[in-house]
Amino acid sequence: MNPGGIVQSAMGTLKMGMGLAEMLQGREAMRKLKQNRPAYHTPEAVKESLLLAEQDAGAGMAGYNQAAQNILGNQANAQQRLQGAARSSSDLVNAAAVGQGQSNQAMMQLEAQNAAYKQAARKNVQQQKNLMGDYQDKEWQWNAQEPYLQNYSEASQRASTGQETMYSGMDEIGAGASSAMGGGLLG
Repeated sequence: MNPGGIVQSAMGTLKMGMGLAEMLQGREAMRKLKQNRPAYHTPEAVKESLLLAEQDAGAGMAGYNQAAQNILGNQANAQQRLQGAARSSSDLVNAAAVGQGQSNQAMMQLEAQNAAYKQAARKNVQQQKNLMGDYQDKEWQWNAQEPYLQNYSEASQRASTGQETMYSGMDEIGAGASSAMGGGLLG
């Protein structure tokens, strides 16, 4: 009779039970983590960037309407002065044509400035929103993704360690039974 073998088998049974419990807890934790996996969504800043860019595409530069009214008002004033100062109808027609050409040139310059303003404004808003989107992505990675991956890794390691402990306990049971048999207890 070898009491050491019996004790070794009992210890192996305890070790196997502890390993089984740890493995099952790890697997349960992994199952829960898989069910509650964080979802990735397009950052709101990126959505807002698109919306603002679309809205801004239709807006004009500040003061555009007033500048256009000033150009047209100056043209009208110039034509009134010309009517009083012109010596002949051909002088009046020529002066009106020159005035109209100057007004057209001023309006084209104003339109070019407005278009450049719109383009710069859209680019600026998009750059700022894309920057915000980058920060929101980093925030999500830090607050949701990294903890999830860390917890999943720990649960997986726990399940693996539990399985190894369980198998080690089974080996000790076998070794203890063999030792007990060799000691004449079972033989």
